[in-house]
Amino acid sequence: MESFQGEFHALALEDHPSYRVLRKIERRATYPLQVPEHARIGVLLHVDTTGPDPDTDEIIGLAMLRFGYTEAGTVFGPLDVYAELRQPRKAIPKHVSQATGITPAAVKRRRMDKREVGDFVQGADLIVCHDAIRARRICERFQPAFAHLSWACTRSQLPWCNEGVACTELPYVAYRQGYWFDEDPVDRLHALLQILEMPLPQSGRIAMTTLAAAATRETSQVWALGAPYEVREQLRDRGYSWHGGQDGRYRAWFREVDPARVEEELQFLDNLDVPDLAPLITTIDATLRFSDRLF
Repeated sequence: MESFQGEFHALALEDHPSYRVLRKIERRATYPLQVPEHARIGVLLHVDTTGPDPDTDEIIGLAMLRFGYTEAGTVFGPLDVYAELRQPRKAIPKHVSQATGITPAAVKRRRMDKREVGDFVQGADLIVCHDAIRARRICERFQPAFAHLSWACTRSQLPWCNEGVACTELPYVAYRQGYWFDEDPVDRLHALLQILEMPLPQSGRIAMTTLAAAATRETSQVWALGAPYEVREQLRDRGYSWHGGQDGRYRAWFREVDPARVEEELQFLDNLDVPDLAPLITTIDATLRFSDRLF
């Protein structure tokens, strides 16, 4: 069936209440024009590793896509694409190969040039990843140039729940926006690029505009050091999350808030009337967020 015929049938199905149409996100050609001078440069990033621990596991695959964007949400791209595999020192676990499609045979004798990776991200205004909490730390360990850049996370910094999207896995987000894509790392980045230039499902705000604003906004983390087990429900109801100390930070409850609300949080903690509770405040911007260099 030709694409025109397929689209004709898709349009007919869209008008029927019993059907939902999903369109495949195809890879775009390189943006043919010069990016405007006022545009900023972003890099979409997807990394595959031998496991979930950024301190001990290794990169086995890295894909990046450069694009231009404006504060108004206009997206220009892709401008350039990087994709490479890397043979790790230890064997790739079977479950990782099943999840990523990257087998020991695929990475055999493959190397990743750190200088080439650094050159690709040089001058980027924003690194955008759908799992920046994990990706940033392992990417910084591989190439220190990542530590000096601003990062944003499309999974945690876009208000998917408020937009009626209950699951934040990228395939589900794409599905809710009316699309699907092949599970290749570069195809994931093309999907993410398309999602960024689309309106959010309920508010209608452009995703890229919302993400850029969230990334550049400073926030404060309020840590409730020494809070006992007995006040856990009060902290949870307030919006605090438990951090287990796995990345070198404290084992404690914490909450991220606007800096203007820090005094309000300190008053809340004081009202818990816990003698051993010692609040700690850290201020975070996009150059530190998702890293392990917060304090």
